[in-house]
Amino acid sequence: MNLKKVIYIIVPDLPPNINGVGDYAYLLAKSIREYNIQINFCFIVAGNPQYSLQVYDGFEVITLPSKNSKVLTTILNNIKAKFVHVHYVGYGYEKRGAPFWLYFGLLKWKQKEEGFLITTFHELYANSTFPWTSSFWNQWFQKLICKKIYNLSKFIITSRESFRKVLINFSPYLDIYVLPVFSNFGEMSKYQNIDSRQKGLVILGSLETRSNVYNNFQKELNLICQNYCINRIFDIGPKIDKLPNISIPIIELGILQPNEVSNLLNKNSFGIIAGHSSNFFAKSGIFAAYAAHGIIVFALNANLSKIEDGLIVNQHFVTINSVNINYNVISQIVYEWYNNHNLKKQTISYSNIFNS
Repeated sequence: MNLKKVIYIIVPDLPPNINGVGDYAYLLAKSIREYNIQINFCFIVAGNPQYSLQVYDGFEVITLPSKNSKVLTTILNNIKAKFVHVHYVGYGYEKRGAPFWLYFGLLKWKQKEEGFLITTFHELYANSTFPWTSSFWNQWFQKLICKKIYNLSKFIITSRESFRKVLINFSPYLDIYVLPVFSNFGEMSKYQNIDSRQKGLVILGSLETRSNVYNNFQKELNLICQNYCINRIFDIGPKIDKLPNISIPIIELGILQPNEVSNLLNKNSFGIIAGHSSNFFAKSGIFAAYAAHGIIVFALNANLSKIEDGLIVNQHFVTINSVNINYNVISQIVYEWYNNHNLKKQTISYSNIFNS
């Protein structure tokens, strides 16, 4: 008789497809599987009807053929799911970021099976003041769905303290755990001083994220390379049509495997992040990858007036205006910050939640 608890994990997509939330969910489940043999996992891909694999790395995979509440409820009822873990990011499940079908599917399942729902909120909802954007008109629906799924859940996990403060206003009675994201690109097994590494700059991320660096921060990029004696840039991600004309070579590496990215980060000293303000670094997979390898991060959109999730400018990251930087101290501090919530520690935290 199999006495293992089965957790059904709902994700927008799953490897080998490139999807940050899917990668996160897979790596977490893989780590828990190695740590706690009393738990089994099955993935339900709910955001990509074209996902074709039925097994991935030993995990059973069920793909929703359509984004439909009845389809989701039927699948959950047929497999007699008692424990469901949703990795929530609204846009991953619905184009406008308000997946009503996901909520109603979970609601009907829970009513019939008396199910136990755990939700990890990777995103909440838009907060736009610009009426010419679609997010302005959809944010009210996004907030409503976020609130309803929150109230349907037994346990809540999120990546930012500010997210916890928003969620707790929905209902103060739920347990909310704040766990900044871990690195999807591995972690440094043993800390290496910056002095022992080459003066390379790694630019990692999506096509949009990296294009933003090259197109909008070319002056800053040149200054950083000159001021810190950086001798080359390693560009990791989908190919960019036109790279900027700067004084040092840009080595295009394309899309690499996680272990290849980790090896490169281990050998280099600097990284850049410009996709969003430092307020959001705790939920940034790019910042997590840099921090997990003790990389000195140049934040090009830093908010210098706020301390978020324990991150402080000139201690955990630097800006274009930072002076008298002690490379090794900053590298060690951000690495220690990351290790407080690394994959091993999150494995234990999630395992305890699943066993509760």
